[in-house]
Amino acid sequence: MKYSEYFEINQNYYPEINPDSIKDPENKWQFTYPHKTFIELLEAAERMLARETSKDKHGIWVEGSYGTGKSRVVWALENLLTCPAEEVRQYFNNFDALRKKPDLRDKLIAHKEGKIITVSRYGSGEIESIKQLIMAVYDSVTKALKAAKIDYKGQHTLRGRIATWLEDETHKQIFELLIKKPEYRGLGSFSGKSADDIITQLKNINASADALLDDILSLADKEGITMFEINMDDLKQWLTDIIDENNLKAIVFF
Repeated sequence: MKYSEYFEINQNYYPEINPDSIKDPENKWQFTYPHKTFIELLEAAERMLARETSKDKHGIWVEGSYGTGKSRVVWALENLLTCPAEEVRQYFNNFDALRKKPDLRDKLIAHKEGKIITVSRYGSGEIESIKQLIMAVYDSVTKALKAAKIDYKGQHTLRGRIATWLEDETHKQIFELLIKKPEYRGLGSFSGKSADDIITQLKNINASADALLDDILSLADKEGITMFEINMDDLKQWLTDIIDENNLKAIVFF
């Protein structure tokens, strides 16, 4: 006899959720079955967004053995926080267990009335230090802000700090020499520019400087300029600045 004679197989089930499979239009997050622990995850996420107690301000840790569906439920949660409110209602209406949770549905929809930016990163095996973690968060948030068409990306925080450092005459001379080195002078953001040109661009908040910031941070890392390094306090200040200036409800990391 065949397994299919014993079990009803959901043909919409995908064995793995990864950056490739989530691009498949046939693979829909709405097929995620709301089992008991997934509903608990939704409730914990709602409390986290509400931030009513100090306990609820902590992150949520999803754990389980290989193949138990961790990526699937996290992907579904991310979609629930970014999809239109009507899709949330439809998803809750599709399952008996969720139809019994109208308060949870309504609370999630209410949170979505404030702008929520979600940031996802698949895999973390290359992160082996606090510095790598900070830069991974910085890189992932920057990409998510671009995708969400958010204009203000914390330029006051990072750009202002770097511009102030460069305005010191000694620092400016050092930087001028560095950007003339063969490995840097060909970069688009440095090419044909003096240190003064770069300072002017950094101080002009209306001018794009994403590529310039990336190149400056990369140069600083290679040349050991620790002033440009972002520590955990800098990262928190940067994220807070982005949330406040863009009037966001939250930035949620996955």
